[in-house]
Amino acid sequence: SQRHDLSVQVNMQTQQAIDLLSKTFGGLKNYRVKNKITRAICYQWRVSNGKAYQCLKILLPFLQVKKAEAIVGIEFHEKCIDKKRKGLFGGERKLTLAELAQRETFRLELQNLKKTQYTYA
Repeated sequence: SQRHDLSVQVNMQTQQAIDLLSKTFGGLKNYRVKNKITRAICYQWRVSNGKAYQCLKILLPFLQVKKAEAIVGIEFHEKCIDKKRKGLFGGERKLTLAELAQRETFRLELQNLKKTQYTYA
């Protein structure tokens, strides 16, 4: 079955901003060697679902480059994720075909933004 989740990820070569994001929003921090020749380290931070939604809501007024992506993520969470899907015995019920189609529409919209938003002349 298809699964669509909201996540926010930041990768950079300086650790200070990653530490601040982690301290402010929680989530996972990681680092890895980005370039084996120069031994440059890339720091990574990631949050998912509810924490990602709260992060996007707070950061939205400050975003410039990825603002459109953040808006799609917020709408996705509010329309698709932020609903109770209780099953017959208290667990989560399966997504309907309409719910899966709605989630896929958001995924495609985000994918299209990523393709067109960062082309530089």
